Amino acid sequence: MAYATVQDMIERFTEAELRALAPAPAGATVSYAAATVERALDDASAELDSYLAVKFPVPIAGGLPLLIKAACDLAREALDRQGREPIRDAGKRARQWAKDVAAGRATLGSGPDGDAEAVPPIEGGVQVLAPDSVFDGEALEAFLR
Repeated sequence: MAYATVQDMIERFTEAELRALAPAPAGATVSYAAATVERALDDASAELDSYLAVKFPVPIAGGLPLLIKAACDLAREALDRQGREPIRDAGKRARQWAKDVAAGRATLGSGPDGDAEAVPPIEGGVQVLAPDSVFDGEALEAFLR
């Protein structure tokens, strides 16, 4: 069972990227070879299962976002014949995440079978967490005189 679908790949990387990664045979009515992409997704899911089976019964049910992302990244890496560094790096991160989940250093994320709760969205744009200011207005006022 694949953790991601061809549609997940299109949503993450665009149909144009799939055409480049898995070109359709001449005369085909589609722009990319869906069977090739599906095979890469199956292989990526099997690879993820090889790590996750240490801790969980596999295949893991349910559309977990981190699992879908990892499967897409590994499938894209497998399909990329150019060996582009950002794609290789994404594949390495996906493997490391799977190893971390198996070792208990990371979670599957939120979802029906995930072992972490969803973080509520933060309203109001960007938030910055930083230590308290060392120089406040009073300390700077003496300096600026």
